[in-house]
Amino acid sequence: MLATLACVIVSALFEIRLRPEFSLPREIEKADPAQEARYQRCVDALTDEATRRAFEAADNPDVQSLMIRMQQKEAIDRCRHEYPERRISVSEPLRFNLVDVSLRFGEE
Repeated sequence: MLATLACVIVSALFEIRLRPEFSLPREIEKADPAQEARYQRCVDALTDEATRRAFEAADNPDVQSLMIRMQQKEAIDRCRHEYPERRISVSEPLRFNLVDVSLRFGEE
């Protein structure tokens, strides 16, 4: 009786999802986060500069948008050339999961 009551209370307060997941330990290759951050800062800086130039050069929003998109494509190519993708090896541990439990009411 007490176990049934506990199950009802837990299911009322918590959202329970079955998400079976199993993965053996392994080595994986992934993009170097520091290099990707440098690349993204480069793209952001060049895009910001292109945006400033577009607003100064044209009054038409369509023309401004076109100028920004053209410069953004060039910025992506230029920054990728300057900061090429670098792959690093990362050890992934054993993962085992059957159930995810989260509060039904609260933070969102």
